[in-house]
Amino acid sequence: MSKRKKLSASFHKGDEVAPGQTGRWIIGERELVIRPQLKLFIIPLSEEERAQLRASIQEEGVRDSLVLWKNGGEYVLIDGHNRFAVIQELGLMDFPYITKAFASEGEVTHWMIQNQMARRNLNPKASKYYRGMLFNKSKRNRDENLKQYTEVQNLHFGENRDTAAEIAKTTGVSRRTILSDAKYQEGLDKLEEATKLKILTGRIKVADRKILDLADDKISAEEIFKGDEPGEKKAPVTEFDKRIKHVVKYLHALMKDQKLNVRQKAHLLKMINEL
Repeated sequence: MSKRKKLSASFHKGDEVAPGQTGRWIIGERELVIRPQLKLFIIPLSEEERAQLRASIQEEGVRDSLVLWKNGGEYVLIDGHNRFAVIQELGLMDFPYITKAFASEGEVTHWMIQNQMARRNLNPKASKYYRGMLFNKSKRNRDENLKQYTEVQNLHFGENRDTAAEIAKTTGVSRRTILSDAKYQEGLDKLEEATKLKILTGRIKVADRKILDLADDKISAEEIFKGDEPGEKKAPVTEFDKRIKHVVKYLHALMKDQKLNVRQKAHLLKMINEL
């Protein structure tokens, strides 16, 4: 059984709300549960983004409701982890919340992944990672005969359905891209958490091909920062390249002369014929 980190929080007695309705959570009387395995689906903010969020909450309060999963007698945070961290830092006593109903943690993770993918400010690396995560999670759940559920898109992955094609259609990319994204997510998850987050937030640049090689165990985690610049691969210099370079160099040398003598013409013709 996985460990659960519980943080002290509560709501007004009698203020319990039905799924989909908004309430006001009051700190101090009831526990708000943060499950580490669910928090992994949330990319932390950069220092600049966190500072902006802190300033916004200080000035205007918490405008967007935190989303909680009512699981029996406990309330589990599934969206708003960054906001809740700032709420704690500022010592605020309450915040708006909304509850959602799910049959299992598997349904929760699907909702969380697609909720993150729906955000407008998601960068290409993070989008790739979440699409890959959605595929890998969906495939595992399908193989385990778990029912799939989401409120963002209506996806149903039956045993005879093509999971990659379903997700590709929903997210507007190709099936091949989804399969590549799945490999990308596997590769990133082999890195230390701090390094992975820096790549996902764009603080360090690593070529996608290296992450894919890492997933296939073609390189080690240490090797992703070695070699060419991210995204660049130097092509080998061929004999044809050398000949072209020689011809161009010869032509530049002849540009000063308005006429070519017989020997120069013959030499130039020979070089061209050898290409």
